[in-house]
Amino acid sequence: MPEATTGMIFDIQSYSVHDGPGCRTNVFFVGCPLQCRWCANPESWAVKKHLLFAERTCKWEQGCTACRNACPNGALTFDEKGKPVLDWTICNKCQTIECSEVCAAHALKQCVRFLTVDDLMKILMRDYPNWGSDGGVTFSGGEPLLHKDLPSFLEKVRALGFMIKLDTNGTFPERLMDVVSAGLVDRVAMDIKNSPELYAKTVGLDTLDLGAIERSKDFLLGGTVDYEFRTTVVRGLHTRESIVGTAKWIAGAKEYYLQQFKDSGHIIAIDGLSAYDEKEMHSLADAAAQYVPSVQVRGV
Repeated sequence: MPEATTGMIFDIQSYSVHDGPGCRTNVFFVGCPLQCRWCANPESWAVKKHLLFAERTCKWEQGCTACRNACPNGALTFDEKGKPVLDWTICNKCQTIECSEVCAAHALKQCVRFLTVDDLMKILMRDYPNWGSDGGVTFSGGEPLLHKDLPSFLEKVRALGFMIKLDTNGTFPERLMDVVSAGLVDRVAMDIKNSPELYAKTVGLDTLDLGAIERSKDFLLGGTVDYEFRTTVVRGLHTRESIVGTAKWIAGAKEYYLQQFKDSGHIIAIDGLSAYDEKEMHSLADAAAQYVPSVQVRGV
């Protein structure tokens, strides 16, 4: 019997109304070649089973000690104030991650589930009666196109006639073109992180060849599939000038969304970063509209 195709998933969100048309089930794959310091899901970066400790989510200051005796390997201790201290030389080798099971605040979180295509289909079949006529499935991440087996998941979902939306950062243009050409996605949402000259800094890299992102952007601009571009706007990384530069880079796009930055509590390097308020977000959208006629604001 052939081995079942398995996906590395860090989260599944049922009944979402924010990640595509209608009510949806969102499937988040692990792994991302970028390291945006403002990323809401840094637990999605590593392509392996691992532990995340979201320090700012931890309830130790409220006296929580639920994890005190949870680690059988002695990796979890507490300082003199009662704050958890993790020994990452032990945690990074752990495969059982029992501590995550007792943390109600999800400050300690196991970041990978291994699901076969059939496992996922059971979840989707459970959810689909609640989607309504315009709902469906969103494949997100991380970067779902990092996984060469993603088409196996898309094909099974497509065979049932479900509407499929794909989120991507554009770093795998050939794989994007392949799944679109095969008719496996109905809509693509591509993140445009910033204007070209600020891209590397914004995504947490010293240098970045924009060639792959450029090819993905140009492919979508060609109109082969329904699409949108979107930028999460972060004070400290984005300015009015950089938003205008981003809009110019995608000039003529069908839809462009400016998303208000939200602190998920898991962000690794929050210092110096904050959100623009609603009035400022709309002002930025007005500035971008000189290059993209349809610019909308999300999340305010």
